[in-house]
Amino acid sequence: MEAVETKTFLLALTKMGKLKRMSLEEFGAQRRGGKGVIALKIEEDDVVSYLLPATEDDHLLCFTTLGKCHILKVSDIPELGRYAKGILVSKLMELENEERVAAVVSVSSFPEGLEVVMLTKQGMIKKTELSKFARPRAGGIKAVTIHEGDELSGARISDGKSSILVATKSGRAIRFDETLVRSTGRGASGVKAMRLKEGDGVAGFLVGNDQSSAVTVTEGGFGKRTPMSKYRSSGRGGQGVTNIKSIEKTGAVVALVGAGGEDELLVGSSHGKAIVIKAQDIRETGRASTGVRIMRLDEGDKVVVAEKTG
Repeated sequence: MEAVETKTFLLALTKMGKLKRMSLEEFGAQRRGGKGVIALKIEEDDVVSYLLPATEDDHLLCFTTLGKCHILKVSDIPELGRYAKGILVSKLMELENEERVAAVVSVSSFPEGLEVVMLTKQGMIKKTELSKFARPRAGGIKAVTIHEGDELSGARISDGKSSILVATKSGRAIRFDETLVRSTGRGASGVKAMRLKEGDGVAGFLVGNDQSSAVTVTEGGFGKRTPMSKYRSSGRGGQGVTNIKSIEKTGAVVALVGAGGEDELLVGSSHGKAIVIKAQDIRETGRASTGVRIMRLDEGDKVVVAEKTG
């Protein structure tokens, strides 16, 4: 029997909680430096917070500002056209007042041996076995204890034996062995991943190894691709090294994505535009380079999210 090809969707989420899915085929790969196409109609005072590829059979682990995890089936999210606004995510999950989704991960199953790695904007990191999230409850389940004034920056799936590379908004980065972060229960608060300078914050992180490529993306539409091997491994909790220079020109770092070779990169702006480009079109450079323009932005717009498409 001929295998049925699994369709990939693009999920779009805004800061005010509007969510929808659309076919990723509508965003065929474009040339680096293009303006992208509309992915989501944005209401006044709202901005895009997440663009995430997923298949119809996937589950979404939605981590919130209160440290809870809610689980959604991708198939339960309405499929809408590019110009639709989406529906309120609160219609699909039970959120408390002022609670909003801060990080999203898509998974097809919950096997033993995989970990969910979570990182906060103030540099706290924790990991918990993926299998501990397999039994969702109405109202969500406790995922992480977040200290006052902090919030989740992102979450990734790991095999528990990789390296962690963390990037900050100001252009710093630190790499350390994942084994330096022990696996803990769902309610734990985590440990220090990186010591941040005043005014700085975590922009993103990836899980990889020396064969991985790290794509750093800035709010001004610039990007650079650097082999992960160029980031020397150090202890957890340090200040890191220079990751990208001239952020006065490029804007602050907003994302760090593990993508190379034939991988495609999805980049989205605050005004609801998205572009899909090949990672290999971003030339490979050293750590402290400026990068190249990957998305041309309208006045007042900025890049807010980037992710690998598969």
